[in-house]
Amino acid sequence: YRQVEGELCGRIKLVTCWHAIGHSKEPPVPSSTILGSGQKFSATTEALSEFQFVAKRLNNVLEHLDPGAASQYSKLRETSMDKLPYLRAFNAVDPSYWQGRALLFNSQTPRHRDKRSPPLEWTPLHAAGTFTQGGDFRIDELNLRLRYLPGDLIFFRGWAFSHSVEGWEGGQRISAAYFTHQTV
Repeated sequence: YRQVEGELCGRIKLVTCWHAIGHSKEPPVPSSTILGSGQKFSATTEALSEFQFVAKRLNNVLEHLDPGAASQYSKLRETSMDKLPYLRAFNAVDPSYWQGRALLFNSQTPRHRDKRSPPLEWTPLHAAGTFTQGGDFRIDELNLRLRYLPGDLIFFRGWAFSHSVEGWEGGQRISAAYFTHQTV
């Protein structure tokens, strides 16, 4: 993380359904970020509601990019609500096909693979903030560098390729990564 006075730094994981590390035999639950207190729950559901526009747009992109995958995500949502009734509350305010999103503030993400994601999962990423240059997205196996500035959207398979985000200049960098873990 890059720490700059007056800018946010860190990560928030808003996950409505997952297995925490070491708990794969237990039923999936929301992340502790959501359930830490009544205030956190209220703030999270408000945030998820505010993200509806973005979630619907990402769903729409997937429906055009890979209709078969969009259908599978939709079925997973329905099946999950049947098995885990608490998801009905979250899904009422969050239409996203993905059950988790990580909000990253001034994060220069090191090279990694999304090992907990299903191999064929599409991982949407988008950037926001006031930074003006840099922050490129890299996929080394493909020798690929993509512009990743505020307003840019990237869809790729995070399990399949090692990826990273380079340094940037010019202000606060905010990004979001959407995911559904393989164990759900």
